[in-house]
Amino acid sequence: MSKIFPIKRWLVVDDSPEDTEDITLAIEGIGGKVDTADSIKAAEKLLRKNIYDVCIVDCFYKGSNRWGVDLLPELRESLPGLPVIMISSSDDIDLPRKVIHAGADVFCPKLKDSISFTKIISATALQAIEVRRLKLQEYSPSAGGDLYLSEHTKESLEHSLRRKEERLLICGASGTGKTSIAQHFSSQFLKQNFGSISRSIVYHNCSSKSEE
Repeated sequence: MSKIFPIKRWLVVDDSPEDTEDITLAIEGIGGKVDTADSIKAAEKLLRKNIYDVCIVDCFYKGSNRWGVDLLPELRESLPGLPVIMISSSDDIDLPRKVIHAGADVFCPKLKDSISFTKIISATALQAIEVRRLKLQEYSPSAGGDLYLSEHTKESLEHSLRRKEERLLICGASGTGKTSIAQHFSSQFLKQNFGSISRSIVYHNCSSKSEE
């Protein structure tokens, strides 16, 4: 298989070392770079620090009452443009429907044959990106109420969108809507530039963090 593939940076969340290795080898076989996490908590830390093109999440975790879908609410709130693939070797025929209903973009079965698995993970990733792009057209972070922006803020947002700048610092006192504005900018940027970039927007609420 050609190593020229449009998806470069992947996050794999799986608590099985053997499965993680298989997934990593498949992704590296098409030229991708992989970060791995063996728990939801570890994945959350990586997602706060790095930008990924696709996230692959295992459905089940041994010895834990949390499973892969538990990661989805935070992903959808802070990273609405991140394509998510849920993966499992389970023979539960209803599992794909469950994970899609929970917010995943696509479901991918774990295959032991390396060549077949590389092909299916490639096709699934491309499908996940297209599904996420279509869902973005319906994404509205301000659906619960109107978002009022000053002319200066509007101009700053439009300037960043035109220049395809992926980061914008928004300052303001507590309660002035910084998070809502960041979500709005993320949504608009992804809708306008999804075809020209492969990275999602990450926003941080600095007022909730320490001075460090």
